[in-house]
Amino acid sequence: MIRKFSYDSEVDAAYIQLTDDTVLDSEEIANGIVVDYNDRDDIVAIELLDTKKITPESFFKLKSLLPESTITMLQEFNLFSKQLC
Repeated sequence: MIRKFSYDSEVDAAYIQLTDDTVLDSEEIANGIVVDYNDRDDIVAIELLDTKKITPESFFKLKSLLPESTITMLQEFNLFSKQLC
């Protein structure tokens, strides 16, 4: 379930919080995509930086890290194109 979604049009960045867990570590998994992890290495949040320039390949990399239920949820919010999944 998406806990929080925000988009800043001035910097073209989005933040998608998936859980209320504390962020322990962050990793840029692809150009413009930063994933935040909790202490169990579960994904807590996703940061999309300069969203208009993120390539489909980068989204595929993100998709490979997410459980199917999260992908479905992101599709429902039009955050993941069905063509990419």
